[in-house]
Amino acid sequence: MGQTYLINVLIVILVLAIIIFLLFRELFCWYWKINERIKILEWQNKAFEIQNKTLFAQMMLLAGIAKKSGVPIEEINHQTKQFGVEFKEDN
Repeated sequence: MGQTYLINVLIVILVLAIIIFLLFRELFCWYWKINERIKILEWQNKAFEIQNKTLFAQMMLLAGIAKKSGVPIEEINHQTKQFGVEFKEDN
């Protein structure tokens, strides 16, 4: 009887500790607006991804126009080096 009572008490204490932890965690997140910050950062990441794709497409378009206009390939590569893009001469 003594061991089962002790085990039951430990289980109840453990369950109560988990519930209290979850309640305080939710209260802490609400107070410091952590959940809102996460939503804003996720939205911001999506916006940056769209912006990067758009800028890359514009850069590729402008590089293609410059190449057709007779701008030397070295100049185009110098301008696009920061984006990690390098063009090669067409044969």
